[in-house]
Amino acid sequence: MAQRHHNRRGSVTIDQILDSAEEILVSRGVSGLTLEAVARQAGISKGGLLHHFPSKSALEAGVEQRFVSTMCERISERARQGGSFLSALVMEMRNYREQGSRSVAAFTLCASRDHSPEALQAFGRKLLMRMEQSHPKERYSSLVFFAVLGLLLSDVWHLVELSDWETQEFYAALEELVDQHPRAARPNTGKGESKDISPV
Repeated sequence: MAQRHHNRRGSVTIDQILDSAEEILVSRGVSGLTLEAVARQAGISKGGLLHHFPSKSALEAGVEQRFVSTMCERISERARQGGSFLSALVMEMRNYREQGSRSVAAFTLCASRDHSPEALQAFGRKLLMRMEQSHPKERYSSLVFFAVLGLLLSDVWHLVELSDWETQEFYAALEELVDQHPRAARPNTGKGESKDISPV
């Protein structure tokens, strides 16, 4: 039975199609992600879906790209509100993890691939470059950066089974480390330096 979203032709947005794709990834896994299944979930015809995403690979790229764009916007917004880029990264990654279910859809998709996802690779490089600009020559920042990524990837790929309590304790410890560091509370306001991370 088709899911609701919208019944009128042409009224389903790209975001709603991507929402449907993510719901399928979470409930049925990558093998269940077909154009037909996504169209049914979104309440549109396959032709209507193909109008926005001409192939399954284009749909998969859309899921990944939206994750990257959303994370870039959220981290940039937190950084603009004060504090360091690193504290914004830790807080947003913790928030991302707490959202659960559909929030891991992009990583679920990427884990099934034989090749590395370009959008997420570029996102990781961009985060690392921004972190190095904000915290030059500070070794603790690199350790925190890779610890956060490690927690996220371990959670998604079930590398180490941590309870919710244990995961929260790790994030809390990282936030405390960043907050206690002398530079963490002072955003880098070097001339010409932007606190934004542009989407890939």
